[in-house]
Amino acid sequence: MKWTTHKAVAVAGSLLFEPGITAVAAAVFGSILPDMIDTLRAGSDRQRWARLHRQSSHWFGWYAILVILALPLQRILLNIGWDMAAFLPLNWIPYIASNTGTAVLWIGLGALSHIALDALNPKGVPLLPFGRRYPRAGCNLVRTGTWRETVFLACALLLIGVQFSHIRAALCMMLNLPQ
Repeated sequence: MKWTTHKAVAVAGSLLFEPGITAVAAAVFGSILPDMIDTLRAGSDRQRWARLHRQSSHWFGWYAILVILALPLQRILLNIGWDMAAFLPLNWIPYIASNTGTAVLWIGLGALSHIALDALNPKGVPLLPFGRRYPRAGCNLVRTGTWRETVFLACALLLIGVQFSHIRAALCMMLNLPQ
């Protein structure tokens, strides 16, 4: 899938579960991270990129580990932040620590959404992290750039729009404004 679709699905998913700017921005970054890794590894060589694409950078395990480690990381950083705030007049340290854990979690979730979307492609994604002939998971539901991908993009944009209308309605109700 194209980056636009990956980003739109990440925004829709992050808004659905945690409509904070940290979560949304981190999910968008995570949603293109596997392809960014391939691009950095290949440099400007398009043939090398084609060989590297959807290999070990697209293994779900890396990002599942990131998600699993995010919650303990957030607790550790929060404890360190509160300890530092007790000695230094810097009351923003716990806030930064909390947002760092949230960002790590949503980067991992955004990358997992990327992997899930790429698994809908005929080439699929690897089930094991290394090797050229490892088993892959994929189905022939969506090819990059086809009308089916456009349907995924439209559904994600519709979900984003619906969520914003719910947020707007809730704000209007809280502020006692007409809808």
